[in-house]
Amino acid sequence: MRIFVAVTLPKDIKKYIGEYTERIKDAISGVKWEIPEKLHITLKFIGNIDQGILDNIGKALSNYNYNEKSVKMKIIGINGFPNLKKPSVIVIMLEPNFILDEIRNYVENTLLNVGIEKDTRNFIPHVTIGRVKSKIGFNKDLPVIDSRDFNLVSLDVVKSVLSKNGSEYFTCFTFNFR
Repeated sequence: MRIFVAVTLPKDIKKYIGEYTERIKDAISGVKWEIPEKLHITLKFIGNIDQGILDNIGKALSNYNYNEKSVKMKIIGINGFPNLKKPSVIVIMLEPNFILDEIRNYVENTLLNVGIEKDTRNFIPHVTIGRVKSKIGFNKDLPVIDSRDFNLVSLDVVKSVLSKNGSEYFTCFTFNFR
């Protein structure tokens, strides 16, 4: 099964980002857009593992006091990775946050203890809203996304099931923030 660790956005922020995505769809061609219900911040992509390792991940991640954390985030703009001129993904950028960095480091170090390699790349908080599927085209300037503050809901271990219609997400473990 294909697994990742993510933090959940509140419903109003998923709706807000979804409405913004609707506004920019005609400005960018060649992109497969994510539906608002699937929007999240990925902390760690694990990949394909078996049920035993998934159970170990859930147990290991449960040893943190998530409910003592309030994680306030802020939307700061739109971008692409590696850049907006030749992106492979279109993202909503978030302001860096010390508490989210602390949680991500905890996830990385804890999963190392259950045999999952550390990600050595720099963590940049973002929400992926679209994946480039063909040659991207910019048909007009992108509207600015207004800054918005919000609190994260939970840390989730998620199973992603791929099909010809895209991916479907199933939450395996949830750890709620304050």
